[in-house]
Parts: sequence; structure tokens; C-alpha cells
Amino acid sequence: MSLALRVFCSVLLQTVHAASKDIPPPSAAPSNADDECSVANGGAGCDQDHVPLMQLKSKHVMEGAHHATSGSWTDYLSRVTQSGGSRSQEGRSTSQYEECHLKESKCPMSAMGGKPTLVYPGGATRCINGDAYAFAVVPGDTDKLLFYFEGGGACWEAKGNVVLQCTDSIASGIATTGLGSGIQDRSNENNPLRSYTVVEAIYCAGDAFMGTMEQNWTGSTYYQYGYHNAVATIDWAKENIVGQLSSLVIAGYSAGS
Repeated sequence: MSLALRVFCSVLLQTVHAASKDIPPPSAAPSNADDECSVANGGAGCDQDHVPLMQLKSKHVMEGAHHATSGSWTDYLSRVTQSGGSRSQEGRSTSQYEECHLKESKCPMSAMGGKPTLVYPGGATRCINGDAYAFAVVPGDTDKLLFYFEGGGACWEAKGNVVLQCTDSIASGIATTGLGSGIQDRSNENNPLRSYTVVEAIYCAGDAFMGTMEQNWTGSTYYQYGYHNAVATIDWAKENIVGQLSSLVIAGYSAGS
């Protein structure tokens, strides 16, 4: 593994771990305006005019992006997920990615055949709704790495007010990875990152990759294990991105930035 990647992984983990300890709990309940997004109010009335700018969407998502200006983030995710192609029984997208499970193999990039692949690490990783977690790998130049943190809103509780405006399942996380567009558009000659290997920490825990615990909100259990999800993604990259990197790019959007 290159020195640059080793330093990046070390600094990133220390920073995220420190941030997760330092963030104080909410000191007050949301205002009435904020409550429009709460569970009690059904998540209605949220102004989401900024949603189309929050992420790099894959081509099938772009077709309906203009509809995202009305309704809530979760409404938008519902539309995106429904348009994302077929699903396996576990709710995964089967149209764009291959799959690999670390409980069955080490999922080396050399075995991916150049195909975009979802890697399921198992262990302590999980999405907020309990889904098995996966990160995405798009093989490319072995000496160029784009490490990408997907975003997707936030879910939290403040004095009895529960706000669920985050990507809350692996299916929704897969549907919004941005594969095939923006900096992941390999057909665009003007994209300077088109040939890079992409390792993407998919976002589905609603905690900005800092959570390490289960939450019990209004009698329901939510798994905010985003820190473990990020660590699993980084660990795979450390083991599989070998040799000297000529370029390392770290990027993300929204909660992943």
C-alpha cells in the first residue's frame, strides 16, 4: 500500500472517531418549522429545492431529478429506488453491480473482472434499518484512487422529535451512488477522473459516518453504525490498493462531505 493511502486512512479514522465523541446532543427540540419533517407530521412540508444538487446521480436517476424539488428527501429516495432496476430478495440493485461477500472470499479487485461490484463486509456494519451493508468498488487504473463518501441526509432525535430524512436502506444507498455520471462518468473525455479506481463508502446509516450505536426512538430500533461502515470500506482499500499511487482523490457530497 502506498504511503499516501496509509496516511489518509490513519488521519481519516482519527478525525472521524474524535468528531463522533465531540458532537454534543441536541440542546433543544426543533422549531415548529423543523417539525414539518418529523415522524409525527409524516415528513411532509420540507423544502427540498436543493436536493438535485446534493448528489451525482446515475443516468436512470437523472431522468426524474426535476421531480425532486417537491416533497421530502425520503419521498425522493422512494422514487429513485423504484426506478433503479430490478432487486434481489434482499432489496439490492441487480442492474448495475456485481456482488461479493467477505464471508465467502476476500473480494480482491483482481477477481472483479473490471466490473462495478458491491462488497458486503459483514461484521459490525449495518444500515439504519438493519439491512446488510455494502460498499461499492469500480475497478480502474490501479495507481489512481478516488475514495468517495456518499451522502444522503440525516436521521436524529431531539427531545422526543424524531427526524427521519436520510437514506435508510441499502437499496436506496445503491440507487444513489452516482455510478455512470459526474466524476464517475467514464465515457466523458472531459472527466479527469474517468479512469480512476473508485472505492465508495455507501451511505445508509443517517449519521455522517460517525455512529457506533443502536438508537431506540419512539419504540423502534435504528442502527447508526456508519463509523463501522466507513472503517470496513477503508480496511478493504488498505488491503487491496497496493503499490505506489500516482494520484489519490478524496471526495463526497452532503453527509459524506
